[in-house]
Amino acid sequence: EIDNRFLEENLIHVTEKGELVRSKSEVIVANLMNAHDVNYKYEEKLTIGDISVYPDFTVENANTGEIYYWEHCGMLKDSSYKARWEAKRKWYLENGIKPIEEGGGDNGALLISEDTPQGGISSEKIVKMINQIKGGEKVR
Repeated sequence: EIDNRFLEENLIHVTEKGELVRSKSEVIVANLMNAHDVNYKYEEKLTIGDISVYPDFTVENANTGEIYYWEHCGMLKDSSYKARWEAKRKWYLENGIKPIEEGGGDNGALLISEDTPQGGISSEKIVKMINQIKGGEKVR
């Protein structure tokens, strides 16, 4: 597995729905999706071939059937984290899950949000991405 659910003890932050997540940024993403009536699953196993990954969030648009995989990258300054993320991103691309900005792929669309280098997060950008999932405005 490229990205197994390691470090269960790091599931220490609680969302409005009472779910345990790994980071404060994931709490923000989850709470904003919840506030905008987006049903998501946190770290639901995705297996293609003999490899499994655990996207941060999986969302299915009930109207279109489109599946979105949302990854929030919070520690890109850490070289081992960044290397794991690059391997996971490559796996998505090789398995027909393309960025939403490219129209998605045969197996779904990938959304990527990131903390700033200073560790900040933009709720405004997250809401724009949520609207994109719901068929609203495009992310810039």
